[in-house]
Amino acid sequence: MFLKLLTFLAIIGLSLASPVVEERSPAPLKADVIVVNDIREFRAANPSLNLVELKRSANQPRLGIRYTLGSRLAGDVLVATLGDFVSYSVPQNVKLTLTYPTNGYGAVVTHVLVDVQQSSSFGSGYVVGGGIGQRFIQIVIEAQSTTYFGYSAYVYGL
Repeated sequence: MFLKLLTFLAIIGLSLASPVVEERSPAPLKADVIVVNDIREFRAANPSLNLVELKRSANQPRLGIRYTLGSRLAGDVLVATLGDFVSYSVPQNVKLTLTYPTNGYGAVVTHVLVDVQQSSSFGSGYVVGGGIGQRFIQIVIEAQSTTYFGYSAYVYGL
């Protein structure tokens, strides 16, 4: 009985002495969703931008488009996430700008995933600043002729 009590006390002592590991909550992304008259205006207004197109995933979510960039790496974590949904009474051209981090510099970006819900299949996504392997990324998602627009964005980093 005495041995069982000593074992129990040793286990309790070790658990109290173990460091507490805090999980970091993902930071918010900065997001701006605007309706534009002509989606080509952005490209015309920014001719010097080196646009890197996001890939459309082969595994598309139901009624949506999945854009990806980079890949998950061992040890990376979700560093930022954000989502929203807006509906319109008539079809609109919509531009979403996502920025990580909201200010300063963040983790080294390894992977980006953006799931978009829209009523049309016309759209594209581009990196317009920073990128994979950098501590900053800015992404523009364009949706054309849609009566609703929703998104869930995830940024992973080291």
